[in-house]
This record gives sequence, C-alpha cells and structure tokens, in this order.
Amino acid sequence: MDYPAVASLNVALGNEAALHALRQQQTCYTRVGDSMLRVMREAAREKPWQRKRERLACIGFSDSLALSHDLSVQALQAQVSQWQLMYDACGQPAWAKPWGDYLQQEIRNTSRFFTALGRASGGLAYAGLVN
Repeated sequence: MDYPAVASLNVALGNEAALHALRQQQTCYTRVGDSMLRVMREAAREKPWQRKRERLACIGFSDSLALSHDLSVQALQAQVSQWQLMYDACGQPAWAKPWGDYLQQEIRNTSRFFTALGRASGGLAYAGLVN
C-alpha cells in the first residue's frame, strides 16, 4: 500500500469534487447561453412556421435533454475519477475492480437512455430536428 498516496487521498478527492463542480457550472452556463441564442434565432426567422410555438418548445426540450445528459455523464465521470484515486491509493485491490467496470457501464447506459428519450415520439424527431 502506498502510504503517501493514502495520506493525501482526502486532498485529491476534494480537488476532484471541486473540479467536477466547476465543470458542471461551466457546462450549464455554456448550454443555457447556446440554447437561448438558438431559440431567439429560430423565433426571429422571417417566415412564420406553422406550429411555431411547438417547434420552439421542442428546441428547448432537446437542449434541456442535452444538458441533462452532459451533467449526468459528468457526474458519473467524476465518480470514476474518485474511484480511480481510491483504487490506486489502496494498491489496486482485485475486489475493487468490478466497481470501476460498473461505473463505466453506467456511463454507457446513461448515454443510451438519453439517446432513446430524445428519439421517442414527442422528442427530437417530433420537432423535425433529427431524421
């Protein structure tokens, strides 16, 4: 067991948590700003759309879905990073390996869930944004 690594584990975990919070904050600001610009640009088109309100709502829905996906995956990636720190600090015990595999599987499942949700009736396909 690497004792200096174990001794500094709390500091490393705290740093990971702080970086995760900053990444999520930056993602929120960027996504919300991009979404607002996108909706304003679409709303200002010269030709009025049929069912304009529904299309704008679908754009907002798809942008919210993308933000939810990104935040969910970032949270899982932060857990993977923290798990990796603990795993390495404890000498990479064989009994702990399945937890890392489980977290990676959760990331894949989360991405599949949001993809399926976005393609469902009433999602992105309804808005005509996905072929």
